Amino acid sequence: METATDERAVGQYRTHGMLIIAGSVLALAGMAVHPSGGGKVMDMVRDLAANGTFNAYVHGFLIAVYLGLTLGFFGLTRWLGGDRIVAQAGFVAYAASAVAATAAAMSAGFVNRTLAFAYLEAKPEQVDSVIAAFRVAGAFNFAWGRMWMIALSAAILLWSIELVRRTGSERLLGWFGIALGAVSIAGFVLGLIPLTVVALIGIIAAQTVWSVGVGVLMLRSK
Repeated sequence: METATDERAVGQYRTHGMLIIAGSVLALAGMAVHPSGGGKVMDMVRDLAANGTFNAYVHGFLIAVYLGLTLGFFGLTRWLGGDRIVAQAGFVAYAASAVAATAAAMSAGFVNRTLAFAYLEAKPEQVDSVIAAFRVAGAFNFAWGRMWMIALSAAILLWSIELVRRTGSERLLGWFGIALGAVSIAGFVLGLIPLTVVALIGIIAAQTVWSVGVGVLMLRSK
């Protein structure tokens, strides 16, 4: 017989599951419209200045999504067994990925925009300084983005280890997550997967399948 406490816990798990499903889909949608740079540096500066508001909105939206997902995955950790060290380690890895994703979004969405306005009227002799400034910002963005993907992949891998201890669809999703996490970690650590918007959309799409699957399992909690 279920107690009121049990019913409340199940309700919370379902709420966390909905957060994971909605957040994962929104994160994928945000990446799909994610602005991408390139071309000559002063053309990029003018583009960032002209479209800086949209760029900032997209990255601000993604930051809000990551925060919501952190709450959702906190519930996943409890659902998998909050007292289990592997589940806890998964949440620590996800928290690290959320911090890195937020830092990368701040760099790409707000730091680059500030640099663009600062150098919008740069003279030809200042171009080398503009290039140097964006190279530094790009290096920070690359480092945060790489940490984001590696830590997120580690979280999926760790949580999936807990899933394979179960049966049925949970076990199958666990094996998928282990394969996805292991391949992604190896790919990013060894530099086999480039940190480009196109490559990231592919990886994030696969991660979204796993996350939505987890969310559905939590919605079906009894």
